[in-house]
Amino acid sequence: MSELPDDSSSDSPPRLDYAPEAEGRPALHLCAGAVATAAVILPLTVVGALFGGMPGLIVGLLFPIAIAALVASHLRRSQRTRAWAAGIWIGVGVAVLMNGLCWALLSGVRFGG
Repeated sequence: MSELPDDSSSDSPPRLDYAPEAEGRPALHLCAGAVATAAVILPLTVVGALFGGMPGLIVGLLFPIAIAALVASHLRRSQRTRAWAAGIWIGVGVAVLMNGLCWALLSGVRFGG
């Protein structure tokens, strides 16, 4: 009967992730992408609503989201820039939620009862 080799010489378990190490700080890139995207989408939506009414609101929201989606889908292809892409998608979601909440509050929607 053969015995398994003794791995007591190494203190760390075998590495199962064979992807290259991420360069930089992915958490910082994710947060920066989220904040930058929300900081661009929110003012454009407000400016579009102020100067263009309802059509301006829709264009002011959909145009930067479309550009952000194109940029995020391009950045997602590389392991190095994947955190930026995730941050952009999170920023889009936060901006849409904040715009929806502002619209609901300004239009007199009552929450809860």
